[in-house]
Amino acid sequence: MASTASSNQLSQRRKTTLQAIKSFNDWTIEGILAWRSAKCTHEILPKSLNQPSMSNTIYKAYFSGIMPFFRDFKLKINDIIEDEKENKIAIWAQSTAVTDLGPYANEYMLVLYFDESGEKVDRFLEFVDSASSRESMVALMKYIAEKQAEKEA
Repeated sequence: MASTASSNQLSQRRKTTLQAIKSFNDWTIEGILAWRSAKCTHEILPKSLNQPSMSNTIYKAYFSGIMPFFRDFKLKINDIIEDEKENKIAIWAQSTAVTDLGPYANEYMLVLYFDESGEKVDRFLEFVDSASSRESMVALMKYIAEKQAEKEA
C-alpha cells in the first residue's frame, strides 16, 4: 500500500531518497554513490534502450565519464510514492542542464529499492523519456567520443 509521510515524520526511505535527489543536484560522483549499497545495481530503462544493468563500479565509470559534459544539472521532484510494505519509493522527476550541444531536459520515473534499514539503495531503476534520450544522449555520446579522441590524438 502506498503512503505519504508528513514533513516532520519522514521515513528513513524518504530521507535517503531526498539525499539521492540532492546528490544529483550537487553533481558529485561521491555523493551519487554514497546512498547506494555495495551491491546496488542501476538500470536505465525502458529495455528498448538496450542498456545493461550496472554495478556501482560500472556505473561510476559510466557516469563519471559523462558528468563533465553537463553543467547546472538540476533534478526536480514532481511526485513521490512510498511503498512501506515493499520497501521502495517511486519518483516522477524532471531534469534540466546545459551541455556544449545546448539545453538538456529529460523526464524520469525512478524506483528505489532499499535495504532493510532504508539507509541504502540496493536497486535503482531509471525510466527515461526514451524519445528525448535517444535524440539527446546519442548526439551527446558522439560528441564525448569525439572530444576523447581529440585528447588522445
